[in-house]
Amino acid sequence: MKQFLLLIGLSFLTTAAGAKTASAPTAPLDTIAGHLHLVRRVSNSLCTQLTNDHTTAFDKLTPAAAMQLTKELFTTALQKDSVALMALMAEASKAGLGSQQVGQQLGQDAIVELSKQCPAALPLLVKLGQSEQVQQVAATRAANIGELEKKALQPMVSSICTQFAASNAKTPLLQLAPAQRRQLAEQLFEKAFATNRTSLLRYYSAAQLGDSQSRRAIGEKIAYLMMQQPACAQHLILLGADELSKQAADKQVATPTN
Repeated sequence: MKQFLLLIGLSFLTTAAGAKTASAPTAPLDTIAGHLHLVRRVSNSLCTQLTNDHTTAFDKLTPAAAMQLTKELFTTALQKDSVALMALMAEASKAGLGSQQVGQQLGQDAIVELSKQCPAALPLLVKLGQSEQVQQVAATRAANIGELEKKALQPMVSSICTQFAASNAKTPLLQLAPAQRRQLAEQLFEKAFATNRTSLLRYYSAAQLGDSQSRRAIGEKIAYLMMQQPACAQHLILLGADELSKQAADKQVATPTN
């Protein structure tokens, strides 16, 4: 549940980065020729822009300013690859995908790729996690959690967020190595789960808490509630980026080279 919960944080960020009105694609965009190539190019461009910017204090930006800057950087990256973008649009159109759908998915995938490969992007991603767009997505998803279930989950959410805040005040999480952040998160989640097990058992059965699929669903709801708290959301975003980066590195190691 722990790794899934961390990744949920980043999923909120990528959803909020897309167009709110875009409908579900009629075909997977990653199957369209040129999509993955453009995602990598856009992500690399974003990373280069962020790495070369030695004047902007990304961790000092307001969430709204961080979102606006991200949109501007994304636009600049696409302008540099306008030919590839138009070619992708043409191919996507043949598959029944509109330009809004293409733009949304391209933005989401580029942010995910950025989080995997670009340490310089982390301060900006953390700020984006506190944005109004992310909070709106979190509120929409949390609305499906019943009051009794929310009451059972809230003590654990509060416990995790309080512990993150205390740890961050002592040593900012951004200053820790990814492995240190991961270890800290594991300790906090395990402690919170053990401390709040009684509260969870008021709504869930012991069998549910011991079942991996049920725990995954519970973790998803915990993430929804955590993401509604901007100060807590920033930590979940950062840890989600760490987890994706680790998965990408593990995949590279596991992939045999010719």
